[in-house]
Amino acid sequence: MKKMILCLLVIVGAFAFADTYLEDHIEDMLEAKYGYISDNSKYLELDFDVHEQGNTIYVKVKVDDDSYREKSSFSRNVFNNYVKQIEKTVKSEAKGKNVIVNSYF
Repeated sequence: MKKMILCLLVIVGAFAFADTYLEDHIEDMLEAKYGYISDNSKYLELDFDVHEQGNTIYVKVKVDDDSYREKSSFSRNVFNNYVKQIEKTVKSEAKGKNVIVNSYF
């Protein structure tokens, strides 16, 4: 009986942390690949917030608060192109889940 309860706890624990692992993996990958973006004259630091709810992964992309001055002269089109690349990257890592990317410039 004790072995069965222990086995159930391990299984429940694995499922409880499975979503967290995917969220952490995607967020770490985005920070490594797109943490700083450039329009060939200025650099911006991006912040990512990744959440998984059911079969959908939500990604919030925003410019870091410390990059406020650089943001005023940064090309919005370059930022939007990076957001499209970020969406493609997340979709490739999402294991068939829906991906919704919200960006805040």
